[in-house]
Amino acid sequence: MVSKHKHFLRLPFYLALLVLATLAVLAYYPIDTTMWRNYATSFNFADTFCEFTRLNHLVREPLNTLTNVPYLFFGTVILSVTARDAYRKNRISKLYNNLLIRHPAYGYTLGIVLVLIFICSTFFHASLIALAQQLDMAGVNALALFPIAYSAHRIYNYYRFRQTYLTRRSLPALFLGIFSIA
Repeated sequence: MVSKHKHFLRLPFYLALLVLATLAVLAYYPIDTTMWRNYATSFNFADTFCEFTRLNHLVREPLNTLTNVPYLFFGTVILSVTARDAYRKNRISKLYNNLLIRHPAYGYTLGIVLVLIFICSTFFHASLIALAQQLDMAGVNALALFPIAYSAHRIYNYYRFRQTYLTRRSLPALFLGIFSIA
């Protein structure tokens, strides 16, 4: 039996496969370049990563760069499922006992965080420059903080309404605002 949800995986899968192939070609094509030499680095790469660093290539750490593609895949899966849930919630006047479906901003935020981690971490491992490292760590920190903000909202809802999915309309904006500031 074929799953009725399989079609939501097609776009993320093909997008991730296309990006992976493109990055693989860029990573392993023998391009000798000094593109990243004009940018500041923040540490000695040989002492930090296990992977051999190729300082004269367009992608300095090919394997670390390629392993970021799952963030793109799962981020786009979460975005497409959230869009489907938001569409269904608006079309069907059924009560959903789920905070993620009632407030799709959480799903969109998580999907965007994962896609941003893909972009920033790929940039960092391809270039190994200080600016890219800061962007990469911002994405990693956002991914660590997101479950805290979401769980804090659910805990608040439970103590305030005795249901984790019941909430006032402004509370998702409040918790996502605190998340953004953090």
